[in-house]
Amino acid sequence: MFREKDDIEGWLEFFLQGIIETSQRAVETARKVIKVRDYGIKQIAKLGRSTEKGMYLYEYLFRTLMVRVKDIERILNIKNPDALSLVSKFVELGILKELTGFKRDRVFSFADYIVLFE
Repeated sequence: MFREKDDIEGWLEFFLQGIIETSQRAVETARKVIKVRDYGIKQIAKLGRSTEKGMYLYEYLFRTLMVRVKDIERILNIKNPDALSLVSKFVELGILKELTGFKRDRVFSFADYIVLFE
């Protein structure tokens, strides 16, 4: 199948180098995810009465990456003014970024997390 021993050895070296580089990038990305997560938790812990709901929302963001105010109302079982307040706090903390520019039906992204995978 292979004409020379060097052909398979060269291919294996190339393949294994790819595995090494991919693994190193995965480890670095995991470290960055942990850093983002820890920073967010520290910031949310400063929210006072909103801390508990904030932590639930933060964990939810790691699964969904984007959220609307009505989603927050539903998942946290809170009323619109409370959801708006929590979103505003998350925007102030830099956790959420508004994407649409609309006054209603705004979509917010977990930008610091998303950028890790671009």
